[in-house]
Amino acid sequence: MANLARNRWTNENWVSSPSNFEQATLRQLDFPTRIQLYDVTCRDGEQRPEVVFRKEDKIRIAKALDEVGIQRIEAGMPAVSNEDFEAVKEIAHLGLSTEVFASSRARRDDVDLALKCGVSSIMIEAPLKRRTHPDRFRLEEGTGA
Repeated sequence: MANLARNRWTNENWVSSPSNFEQATLRQLDFPTRIQLYDVTCRDGEQRPEVVFRKEDKIRIAKALDEVGIQRIEAGMPAVSNEDFEAVKEIAHLGLSTEVFASSRARRDDVDLALKCGVSSIMIEAPLKRRTHPDRFRLEEGTGA
């Protein structure tokens, strides 16, 4: 960053192209009147090697996200462990302004655990691989569709 010229688009914290602010670019943007942010730090933040959030960490993160106005947070995956279940459940009952989601595999027992936490919504993941579920893709070879 030291080599970058400092201007209104570049400083020690970020780099943004001046093109982002040109009228030709701005005319192409069609943002909705309201944008909601969905944060997955409490769940996805642990996907890095050697990073583990304890229940207290997740609660502190959820409170901080709520404080800055994040509209939706994914508190965790209750089926991962009892501690994750307890963290998600407590976050769901903190009375935060944010909408609290749980993450779940597409399994009845996982969804039931998430429901027991009292979250407002559940993000259900159903990963598929062409190799293991070729009938579900029904794509014509070579067409990309």
